Amino acid sequence: MTAGLRFLRVKGIAIGAHWSWPLIAALVVWSLAGRRQFSAAYPGLSGEA
Repeated sequence: MTAGLRFLRVKGIAIGAHWSWPLIAALVVWSLAGRRQFSAAYPGLSGEA
């Protein structure tokens, strides 16, 4: 893994992800939360934490 983030090493095997995956995941969550997709799909839930 040359261009990635290493999270941990299990029995000598590096576990990680490319740097773009956390960025993409954050953008998807931000996009869905901003357009209220979750509240439209589940109208009985409140928007409060």
